[in-house]
Amino acid sequence: FFISELEDGTRRLISALAGTPVYSDDDGLSWQTSSGAENYGNYYRDPVKLSNQEIFVINKQGYWDDLKILRTKDNGENYEIALGFTTSDTRDISMTQINNTDEIFIVEQISADESRIHRWNATTELFEIIQTNSPLAFNSNGQANIDGHLDEAEEIVLYAYDQDNQLFKTENLGETWEYLSTLPSRPWRVGLFISKSNPDVMIYGEVNAYRSLDRGQTWQLINEWWEYYGNEINKLHADMMYFDEFEDVNGIPFILISHHGGISKTYDGSLSTINFSKLGLSVSQYYSVKSYPLDNDFIFAGSQDQGLQRGKVIGVNPVNFDQVISGDYGHNTFTANGERFWTVYPGGSVSYYSNPLQQNWPETGYEINSQDESVWIPPMMASPNPEENVVYVAGGHVDGEAGAHLIRLEHNGSEIVASQLPYDFTVSGSQISAMAVNHFDKDLWYVLSANGRFFKSTDGGQNFDMKIFNVAGGHYLYGSCVLPSKLDQEVIYVSGSGYSNPGVLKSIDGGESFSPMINGLPQTTVFCLAPNEDESLIFAATEAGPYVYITQEDLWYDLSGEAAPNVRYWSLEYLEDKKVARFGTYGRGIWDFQISEPSSTDNPEIGNSEFLIFPNPTVQTVNYKLGSDWSLPLQLQVFDNVGKTVFSKQMFTKEGNISLADLPEGMYNLMITDKTHRKTTKIFKQR
Repeated sequence: FFISELEDGTRRLISALAGTPVYSDDDGLSWQTSSGAENYGNYYRDPVKLSNQEIFVINKQGYWDDLKILRTKDNGENYEIALGFTTSDTRDISMTQINNTDEIFIVEQISADESRIHRWNATTELFEIIQTNSPLAFNSNGQANIDGHLDEAEEIVLYAYDQDNQLFKTENLGETWEYLSTLPSRPWRVGLFISKSNPDVMIYGEVNAYRSLDRGQTWQLINEWWEYYGNEINKLHADMMYFDEFEDVNGIPFILISHHGGISKTYDGSLSTINFSKLGLSVSQYYSVKSYPLDNDFIFAGSQDQGLQRGKVIGVNPVNFDQVISGDYGHNTFTANGERFWTVYPGGSVSYYSNPLQQNWPETGYEINSQDESVWIPPMMASPNPEENVVYVAGGHVDGEAGAHLIRLEHNGSEIVASQLPYDFTVSGSQISAMAVNHFDKDLWYVLSANGRFFKSTDGGQNFDMKIFNVAGGHYLYGSCVLPSKLDQEVIYVSGSGYSNPGVLKSIDGGESFSPMINGLPQTTVFCLAPNEDESLIFAATEAGPYVYITQEDLWYDLSGEAAPNVRYWSLEYLEDKKVARFGTYGRGIWDFQISEPSSTDNPEIGNSEFLIFPNPTVQTVNYKLGSDWSLPLQLQVFDNVGKTVFSKQMFTKEGNISLADLPEGMYNLMITDKTHRKTTKIFKQR
């Protein structure tokens, strides 16, 4: 929600993680669970903060539970209910704070054409009803909304729009409402934004954003969403997500507009905008990251809304990417011995590049047009013959008829020729979610369906047998993963949703049966798997972060460490020549995990400022060892996965041990601090 300044001058992050209100005093390294958190659910909306640091937020515990307003007076340590409602419909309640004041107002719909207005009274510390039957409401087709500002006479003016997109204002706190204008379209949940520094400026958003420079009397389109393409710096992308206002170092106010193409800044009420996320801010949401086979310093990355991107690794510096073409792209694939490039747009639009390092527009394309298409971004694989300029795309029918087939696309030098394999995967009751070909026998093909069916072909994909009914299901948008071993013809790994079934499974009999491979792995979606050269390590890109499976130990480890971002990891490849696992994240760029030779922990040697925790994983005890730069005493803390402290002790030696015998099996965060150092690492407790 917010960053608060504490009395000692330090800062606190106040938020909610996995539906639990939490706070952090170390910039997010560890999180403390707020008191009474078990009474509050995972719905949080419209948070506001007063000048005395009090925070209010709309909340409800479960889907059918009534809404309420939570209040914290101690920067997120404890919450209490400030106001309760008799509705669970989130469209009935909205809360706002008047710009540059401590005034809070709530609008509560009580009928199709009437609402109740509440106002915070700081003296009585209560929300008081100031209008019982205000003549404005939102009906079942609208969304409760309210915003406001102070006019020139320091009087409060409130605004709201109804289900017909008519904008009204009230200068008597909702007793009567005056019609101002009809909005050009229906705002999304981001709603109406009023500039803090200049209330003449209003902005609202949906696919496009609109502005008013005369307090809502007239409205202008800022730009059409398609104008972004070709002018990414100065135009807004589609899909408005958030507006807010800040001041720069010179005290000059500016507005930030968050959209699916990044974050744009405006100093003039959106008459001009600059998308500064194009200027070195790593915020791309990557679906697919694929290195150029002929020179894997070149990277092709398919993102959500920020297009197909191309960049080159130069030394250890962050890569600068160029947007080749805007849009959403995934399942990047190289063919013809790595010289040609294919990628897929949502809905099954395939793009082809014969010269991927130079072309900024696809040479040609193919559109799947069928009632039985695959998942939102259909999976695609290269032909098992690396010399062919051929891909296979999941789902659909080449004639637009019913059926879910593997569609073969070949570029013959002038056009794409489409055909389909005969087997119809609609027998699975779902869509094609992933496919792969055996490395030893090119006639052995494997297909996964989104509902967890595993299919096997022994004749090069012409016919399939459904073998298994309950392997990992696929992600609705992107699918799942089939990984045949490069060392053993009979070994196959599959991954996908791990919430109701194991997220990773392994077959040692060619797909006739599968066993879970989940020791140390949280219940999460595993989007992608990639092995190292000898398959002693299996890397995984998951919704819970980057993981590696150590085959000898039959155990998964979290690779996040202190550097990698806490975000969804969607894409993964292993580069043998670099000994690098290259991960694509959904929102925080591309990260390389460098493999190095393991060091012994029997008598570990460490640098002056370093520290070691071993063994990890452990059953009973972990040992710690710190370098000479650390000072005594030390503070050791262990946190569970929601940030709750489960162990805390002051230590007076730089080598020692910590007993975890009383803790349940699972993943924990261990933090060691002294006067000048703070280090955090993950530890896994086994039975």
